[in-house]
Amino acid sequence: LGFSLSEIQDLLNLKADKKSKCQSVQLKAKAQLRSVEEKISHLKRIKKVLSELIEQCRQRKIDSECPLLDCLDDCKFEKSKE
Repeated sequence: LGFSLSEIQDLLNLKADKKSKCQSVQLKAKAQLRSVEEKISHLKRIKKVLSELIEQCRQRKIDSECPLLDCLDDCKFEKSKE
């Protein structure tokens, strides 16, 4: 489910505590879901950029620079802006 070891330990502690409420577990699960959704969104952006770069590589002239390699400097710049 994508929980870290620490988060799993927290969940197991909640399970062991008979007084724990399901609401506590739901809050942790909702936070995990938000994290997963953010990761999916990020991976979709990466997929889009990679697909575009692969297509640019296919269309480039033999003597031109590699678009994917050219992107490395741009990608570093974009990462530093986040």
